[in-house]
Amino acid sequence: MYFYTMDTLKVAKRLQKQGLSQKVAEELSEILQEYASSDLSSKQDLKTLEYALKTNLEEIKIDLQKEIKNLDIKIEQTKAELQKESRNLDVKIEQTKAELQKEIRNLDVKIEQTKAEIQETKAELGKEIRQIDTKIYGQIK
Repeated sequence: MYFYTMDTLKVAKRLQKQGLSQKVAEELSEILQEYASSDLSSKQDLKTLEYALKTNLEEIKIDLQKEIKNLDIKIEQTKAELQKESRNLDVKIEQTKAELQKEIRNLDVKIEQTKAEIQETKAELGKEIRQIDTKIYGQIK
């Protein structure tokens, strides 16, 4: 901190010339001296503060650069994991698709078999109905 020195006697005399009493002039000049010296900073104080701020900013910059690199690494790792998971899902989708296609083919075969059985049963029932009709017609005559 820089301490400003002021000639309090000279200030007091000037104040007395303006009509203030010696006691008031001396007290006022001391108050001015205390106030002026308590709030002033020297150039060295400012340079020291500037250096400290620059140092802190440089440390913050370095820390942020490290964090950015770490985040970049994490992003790349996550990206690689997502790509791997995507490939795994693609494989599972293809497997499921193949299984479903196989099931559909099996169901198509069963449907065709069922249709054939229905046609066969229909033909047998038609034959039996005709035989019954023949018997009934033969008995009626």
